Amino acid sequence: MRRKIGKKVSSFSIIYLILAGVFNLISYGFDQIIVQYEDRIRNLDRNLQIDRNNLINLNSSVNLLQDLGYEIDYESNKLLSLLGFNVNAYATFRNKDTFEKNFIFGADKVDTKKLTKLFKEKLIENIDQVNLRIKNLFKVFESNFSSGLSYELIKDEIIFIEMKNQLIPTIPENYKEDYFKEGVNKYEYYKEMYYFIRDFKEKARDIDELSLELQKNFSNKYADYFYSLEKFSSDQNNTNYFILLSIFSQILGLTFLLLLFRNLIYENI
Repeated sequence: MRRKIGKKVSSFSIIYLILAGVFNLISYGFDQIIVQYEDRIRNLDRNLQIDRNNLINLNSSVNLLQDLGYEIDYESNKLLSLLGFNVNAYATFRNKDTFEKNFIFGADKVDTKKLTKLFKEKLIENIDQVNLRIKNLFKVFESNFSSGLSYELIKDEIIFIEMKNQLIPTIPENYKEDYFKEGVNKYEYYKEMYYFIRDFKEKARDIDELSLELQKNFSNKYADYFYSLEKFSSDQNNTNYFILLSIFSQILGLTFLLLLFRNLIYENI
């Protein structure tokens, strides 16, 4: 018996064909949305990495400036104390007659020349310590604030310009000799050295202001970072959601395609 030719396709087969096509088109649409979301996620991930590095840079800079401010304040106070002590000690021992008149008990047994030399060396050491600390401060700024976000934020600040151009004055080297010459006004030299250290001490406050400025920027960028992080997480969740919808649409499309084939076979087309 020969097969019949030209039998019409049933309405079920047409419906199955349409549904299979529709769900495959829907799956394709979801795939396009997924591609767009993945592009956005890649851009967000790249921006998050940049923001994360900026936050690390800012946090390190803030901590460094806070430490510098504390160290400058502490060391300048110590240097002022040492300067005053060594100046008074040198003045006391360099005049043996005055020393013996003011210190009655055992004054004649004290080696004033040796002590005078000792405190002269201490004073010279004080001057060297002050100058070395100021020069080290220049090096810290040069090595840590030469580029990057922190540099861009503070490059126009007065204290930064002073550090960059090494405008903070140091105690002149000739003071190490001139102070000990006979006939000079030692108090004037002492006063000048005191002012040098005091001016250096005041830089701690300027550095603290820089630290507060960077801390303010850090807080703002930290908030922006978490907003971007939430957006990144949201886009990832949406991507996963559309992937599931795409897979589900593909399954439905294949299901209706199988039903179509089954129906065609059943109808003996």
